[in-house]
Amino acid sequence: MTLAKNGNVGIGVTNPAWPLEVGVTTTPGRSGIGVNATTENAYLTLGRNGDNATMVLKNDGTLRFNHSGSS
Repeated sequence: MTLAKNGNVGIGVTNPAWPLEVGVTTTPGRSGIGVNATTENAYLTLGRNGDNATMVLKNDGTLRFNHSGSS
């Protein structure tokens, strides 16, 4: 993991260009971000100026995509 002087964080990269950059692992073509929840739904949210999009893996196994709170 790398914490750059400008505050950017890199995982698997030594010079992150974004606030959070995840690099490719040693396995060719593999990279990703893991979100793990043990008792509740797992959420991955991307937002911009009060507008957001969320991917939710529900407790019942369904996968939902929401935009600004609507399914």
